[in-house]
Amino acid sequence: MEEILKSTIHNDNKSSYKLELRRTLGDKLYIVIEQKVYSGLYEATEIIKFRPSSLESIIQILTDIQNEIPKYVTVEKSRLNPSNKQELIRRYLNTGLEIETLAVQFDSSVDEIKELFIKEGIAITSNKIPKEKSRRFWQKRRRVR
Repeated sequence: MEEILKSTIHNDNKSSYKLELRRTLGDKLYIVIEQKVYSGLYEATEIIKFRPSSLESIIQILTDIQNEIPKYVTVEKSRLNPSNKQELIRRYLNTGLEIETLAVQFDSSVDEIKELFIKEGIAITSNKIPKEKSRRFWQKRRRVR
């Protein structure tokens, strides 16, 4: 049986990480990282175990990778926090506001709002009243002989 010496949990938007320092029966220390990824339909768990002697080199490698990330990827964070998302959904469903109007109100892009609605399973429709086209009713004229 393993003994857990220290445990820390870090929560992110779509996943949580549990980091533990464990001692085995043979007095060997291991570091365990468990990641749970939450999706609307499923939950996946991945576990990584490694020795504390390799911790310093792993930290160095991860730091090097972190320093390289801004060169290749521009990370754009969402301006919508969970309370804003719920308010946005409430306004869309209850008041019938257009997505463009909501984008201005919540300082986000139309694509970001559409993506949120798709993730939440909300149908995207247009609330605009269609313009009536002028209809011409033509009558067929008969020739008089």
